[in-house]
Amino acid sequence: MWFVAIFLASSEALATLETNLSGDCLKINEQTEDFITTNPQDSSVKLAEEVDVKTFVLDEPYTLGHMANLSGLTSSFSLLEPVYKGSCKEDPAPRISIVESAYQHNCVLAVNANYFNESSGVCFGNIISEGETVKNDNHDKNPTFGLMKNGSALMGYIAPERLSAMNMKMAIQGMVWLLKNGENIVNKSLSEECGKWQSAEIKTLYKFATVTTARLAIGTDKHGNVLIIQTDGKTLAKTRQGLSLHEFAEVLISYGMYNAINLDGGGSTTMFYNGTVMNYPADVCGKFRCTREVFVNIEQLMT
Repeated sequence: MWFVAIFLASSEALATLETNLSGDCLKINEQTEDFITTNPQDSSVKLAEEVDVKTFVLDEPYTLGHMANLSGLTSSFSLLEPVYKGSCKEDPAPRISIVESAYQHNCVLAVNANYFNESSGVCFGNIISEGETVKNDNHDKNPTFGLMKNGSALMGYIAPERLSAMNMKMAIQGMVWLLKNGENIVNKSLSEECGKWQSAEIKTLYKFATVTTARLAIGTDKHGNVLIIQTDGKTLAKTRQGLSLHEFAEVLISYGMYNAINLDGGGSTTMFYNGTVMNYPADVCGKFRCTREVFVNIEQLMT
């Protein structure tokens, strides 16, 4: 049996957004919620028997990427805390690479997922893992992706109280809602969302969105199938490497995503599939590229 898991614009418009990002974070409550639900795909479309991962190359700018299609496999899809259950609540929290985590859980596919404190490892955002609420105390306006136990996916700004009360299998909070019903909504999201989780070297949500780097998104296509798309890059490289969030959103649309949120990218970005790291990680260990130790992971397990 197969399983999948996650471990845990114009310059004028962007300048206006940068000005708007200096205030306090907006909060999510019942009045400010905004989310969509996609039902399981209809039976007329043939379901996959195993996860399908495709490699693609962008010409301008030259970028390597991968797309995992989890059509019909959401029952074997999981969000896992690093090393052991409950680790996301610890301070400091343990770290583990995606490769180590994938082997630990016998995974076919594994990617990194949530944002975390780079010093302590504490997991950020609201998290539900294997049907259990891990964290639900963040009311800042950032998007959530979740899977319900009936196979439906939901995305958007969801109050943590509602999330915990729903029949969720897994949920992860990202930063910047990218696509809504096939539309690139990056600019709208930047004007409304909270940017507390970006790294110290990036500082602002505006910079986070416009810097070219490795990216990772989770979402659904028009039929409700779950897709994960990853592109390579390196943050603040001497020569351009990677995509801005505006560019990334357009790439997602071109590869069939209809709704999507942005997950932790940059040096954390890793896609492991069938015993191989598919992408080129940005971190360097001595003379070689290497995967970064992270916290919450999305994986597909194989038993």
